[in-house]
Amino acid sequence: MDAHYRCPACLRADLAYSYDAPEYRTGNQFKLYECPLCGLGVTKPDITSEALGAYYADQYYGSRKGAMGGLINYLWMRKVMRAWARPPGRLLDVGCGNGSFLKAAAALGWDVYGTERAQGAHLSPDIAARICRDELPNCPFTEASFDVITSWHSFEHLQDPERYLKRIAELLREDGMLVIEVPNYRSWQARLFTADWLHLDVPRHLFHFSPESLRAMLERNGFAVQRISYGNAIYDMFGLLQSFLNAVTSEKNIVFDLVNGKARHRTISLFDWVLTILFFIPAGVLAGILWLGERVSRSTGTITLFATLKKQGTEGVL
Repeated sequence: MDAHYRCPACLRADLAYSYDAPEYRTGNQFKLYECPLCGLGVTKPDITSEALGAYYADQYYGSRKGAMGGLINYLWMRKVMRAWARPPGRLLDVGCGNGSFLKAAAALGWDVYGTERAQGAHLSPDIAARICRDELPNCPFTEASFDVITSWHSFEHLQDPERYLKRIAELLREDGMLVIEVPNYRSWQARLFTADWLHLDVPRHLFHFSPESLRAMLERNGFAVQRISYGNAIYDMFGLLQSFLNAVTSEKNIVFDLVNGKARHRTISLFDWVLTILFFIPAGVLAGILWLGERVSRSTGTITLFATLKKQGTEGVL
């Protein structure tokens, strides 16, 4: 690692080595570097698009549907509606996964579109025609045509997030709104569990954002941050629960893969299953206690930033 590798978020300091972390299925090791000023984490070494694609095999996407997926979409849609406070308009979801959020938005009257690079067959057929199967900068959307652009837990996966922000600035209407939700690298759970943290997810998560680092990147690319929302109850509680369990088992993310229909693709020892069952309730209790502390201290496992295009003479506010 070059000792003079500059932080790509704030551009004000060199990144410093923090710790090693394995990809939880293969055990392949990666290094985490961190900016001492804005708190951005970066996964190293750099990985090519081709090599990264191997970590997005079909089984990565699982089959999260039903009540859990519906509740997550409800929480996301509620955030959008509260912040937008206007009639539904034209919405673009960047990294839309199977398209379930788009379907939820369409049911409320939004004119929806999405982008998704994954080549698996997990897209909902009734929404697939509205999804561009390419990187956002390559998608032929009309400039200044979207009222709201969202990115739910996809921004941390991008190899070049600033390239995406530049394209989003072109696509967003003058009075439009950008909503980005990511794991919080300065949360209690990230600091407590480090390599065992569920939401670290190396190497798929290439950048690990703090509120300060994501704000800095947005503001350098033409956006004014209007508000930061702390917490997503589902992601935060599950992140704490699974991370507690990861601390006692050899195989990681067992419950997460079970809930998402991915455990069948893994070989998990009987001993790890027994540990998971024995510690599940104690871990859940501890997760609930720690989650309350995170909420009070605004150090939750996820953050959501709401931003608009910068206007001359204006600044973003918390």
